[in-house]
Amino acid sequence: MNHSTLDGNDVAYDENWDYQNLKTEDQLAKQQYAVTMSSPNQYSSADIKPDLTALDDGSILGYDQEMANMQALSNSYEPVVEGPLVGELKSSKALEVEYADADPAFVRKTRALVPKYQLYRTIRGDGCCGWRAIAYRYFEILLNMGDPNHIYGEHARLKSMESLLAATGVSPDIIEDFSDVTFSLFTEISDPQYTPDMLLKRFNEDDISSYIICHLKMLTSAWLKNHPEPYLGFLEVSIAAYCDANIMPQTVEIDHIGLDALFKCLVLPAGFGAEVFYLDRSDGDEPNIHQFIQEDEITPPDAPVVRLLYRPGHYDIIYKQDDVPAPAPPFQPPPVQVLYYTAVSQPTFAPTPALYGAGPMPFDLGFDSISPTHPDIFSNFRQSVYSIPAFQPEQFTEIPFQTTTFRNSPFNPSHFQSENFQPEIYQPPGPALPKRHSH
Repeated sequence: MNHSTLDGNDVAYDENWDYQNLKTEDQLAKQQYAVTMSSPNQYSSADIKPDLTALDDGSILGYDQEMANMQALSNSYEPVVEGPLVGELKSSKALEVEYADADPAFVRKTRALVPKYQLYRTIRGDGCCGWRAIAYRYFEILLNMGDPNHIYGEHARLKSMESLLAATGVSPDIIEDFSDVTFSLFTEISDPQYTPDMLLKRFNEDDISSYIICHLKMLTSAWLKNHPEPYLGFLEVSIAAYCDANIMPQTVEIDHIGLDALFKCLVLPAGFGAEVFYLDRSDGDEPNIHQFIQEDEITPPDAPVVRLLYRPGHYDIIYKQDDVPAPAPPFQPPPVQVLYYTAVSQPTFAPTPALYGAGPMPFDLGFDSISPTHPDIFSNFRQSVYSIPAFQPEQFTEIPFQTTTFRNSPFNPSHFQSENFQPEIYQPPGPALPKRHSH
């Protein structure tokens, strides 16, 4: 897990120190803003002890009584639960307005957050906001990607995780009712006609949302029990006892350990990034960003990211503008064009062109003649019988004297057996010459 600022620069930090300070900051915020988590198992303000060495006995007793009264009020406080389970997208400028008169640290950090993360989505603060925010954003990314193969792969991967539950002694019959709702949602979002509005409506159905959250709680608990090593140093109880007190109860909000486990079993293996922005009163002018990573896997830098905005005791979802696909333009049918004809002044089709160099048509077709300027385009044009010029015999010329032998041979073009037979030049033989008598 990396710790970053808004400019993307990673800084080193002690993970144990960070976790303890998150608990302290959460309790201080609860005291100031009357915000409490839904479970008495969370860390109380009594865990934060000031230095009492400079106080006398009366002051110490007064302080202890005041802290006891505040703890009693905190334990009995019930947050006002209103609004949809998952809200509509809205401009993150609303955060600036919300914190305009708040602690100066919140004012500075919201002003730094808004220009880079332009949208956010509220989640109802009913004790399940963190679980619901991660679940909704996970399915929203799958839907926006529009890749059925990725959806089917995630369906199969979560189905295979039932072996983790079996390894912890959970019967498949117990999880079946809850997992069926999750797997049905995979099937729904794989439909190309499924829209983001349909997903939002689905998560605002209380039964659907609660069943999916319960399924994820079971998977997270099984993951922790099968991968306890990274978390044992932060717990004073066993992993099983921690899961029973902080993961499985339906109204217990997710804490830092549960958040890390849920990201590692659900979000990161899907190829998505995971970041939490902490909007609190810690030092600095920008929210601290915690990037969750899988030790043995590398998330692509251009991968979609689940981004949560943490305010003491509550989680919402924040987005960059590019995280949300642009809405499709409304359908507009093409305009209908109606043409009105009052008279036909010119022919609507052209006559068949005559062969270049051919004579006039034997009859009038009613069109102007065409005189092509490029005769080569008609080289393969088949002539019409009407476009062949009339036969014009050559001028008659008298054939010179012919012998009888030549006249009767095929070499004579007027002979019918000649290859170049030309009957028009045939001439009948002249009168026979008188025979010469010998003396």
